[in-house]
Amino acid sequence: PKIKMSRSLGILTLVLLVMCCAYSVQCEITILPDVLYYNITTTPRADLFYLHHQRQFAINVKEFEQSLVDFKAKYYARLDVIAYNIELLETKLEEVDNKLNPLVLLDDINDYCVHKYRPKLPQIAQLTAKMKECTLKGNNAYSGFVSGAEATVRNLKSYYTSTFATAVNDCKKKHAGHFTESNYTQCISTAVTNAATKTYADTNTFENQMKAAECNAAMKIREVFDCYNLQVFPTFKTIGEVMGLVENCIAGQEFCPTCGDDTALTKGRCPYHMSWHLADSDLSSEKINNPFKGITKTTPCLQVNFITKGIAVN
Repeated sequence: PKIKMSRSLGILTLVLLVMCCAYSVQCEITILPDVLYYNITTTPRADLFYLHHQRQFAINVKEFEQSLVDFKAKYYARLDVIAYNIELLETKLEEVDNKLNPLVLLDDINDYCVHKYRPKLPQIAQLTAKMKECTLKGNNAYSGFVSGAEATVRNLKSYYTSTFATAVNDCKKKHAGHFTESNYTQCISTAVTNAATKTYADTNTFENQMKAAECNAAMKIREVFDCYNLQVFPTFKTIGEVMGLVENCIAGQEFCPTCGDDTALTKGRCPYHMSWHLADSDLSSEKINNPFKGITKTTPCLQVNFITKGIAVN
């Protein structure tokens, strides 16, 4: 009878497919649960009851396993963001090097300024190593987040394949030849009920474990980002400072420091000026007229402009 029913289902499916093609109708054929392929007149109802729950138990396990897969993918995706930013930081340091390297070729002043301040920049290798230590902490912590949930899934699968399967087989052995009797039905019902109770309890346990895992994972991600930020923000700050120091050095501010404290007023230059026409002084003599005559001690600063026009400066 089972073979006859399967053959009839095959013929029915073929007829449906032919009708879909002939009338250009969009058909959607749904595969029914395995238990419905059994002949209900020859298969004990207790077995149908057992097979239905067995299939549902298998679905539950797959859902739990998929939850673990999704959790892992989400966690490592967040760590990958940090790894990507490490590459961006390496690229930024390389850009700084590419800007500084040509400067040393221009003249001695540029070479002096670059070599003076470049050592303040962090080394790419050292910086990368420190940042990878941050992500390594996140990688090493993962197994601790899901160990409890994974153990729950393993125990539940073991229960289905061992305890539950053994209970059903014992029912079949004990009531062999009497599968339609109420005692067999009660035996199967008890085995299924116990498995359902186990499933319900472990489902609650699994969900609570996953909530705790998500919370702990979020805390670890924040910890990793804090570790990462301790390297990133100071690095960008240092890059800005070094580039500014090099530019100011090349502009001559390091060799001709500004006078006065009120930079807003003087805009980096001393408001007191004097011009010294070098042509008016005999620079070859051991004595020259005092060019600073009239300058008092109360003068806060003095900018001297050397006028060399008309004389040869060696």
